[in-house]
Amino acid sequence: MGTVNKNSSATITPVFSSEYSLYAPAKITIFEGEIDSWGLTESKVNITATNILSRWARRTLSVHSSSCRWKKFKGTECGYTGAQTWCDRSFSRCSALNNTSNFGGFRWLPSIVDKEIWWGKVPENE
Repeated sequence: MGTVNKNSSATITPVFSSEYSLYAPAKITIFEGEIDSWGLTESKVNITATNILSRWARRTLSVHSSSCRWKKFKGTECGYTGAQTWCDRSFSRCSALNNTSNFGGFRWLPSIVDKEIWWGKVPENE
């Protein structure tokens, strides 16, 4: 058996046994996640696994902004190679420099502040 570490992937698929053999039907995944903890005794193995969807509750380290996140003008991420010497990290300046494909901000954020956003079907007005 290989090494099992915390956060190793865990997949559970059905396997049926008879007196003489094991039978695994077409691969059907019952559970997919990560190993959170495990323990081994003489008679059993205890494994605690977490669902991969539990990552959705984690906070990210990034804070999204409507201004460009690239700190260095003309740096690798910015990609601007023209003659201009300044940038205020706005989409309009990036547009004036003809560099919008490398803009590192989320320019639409101010337009959705204080709005309700629905995923899927929009509820009917009551």
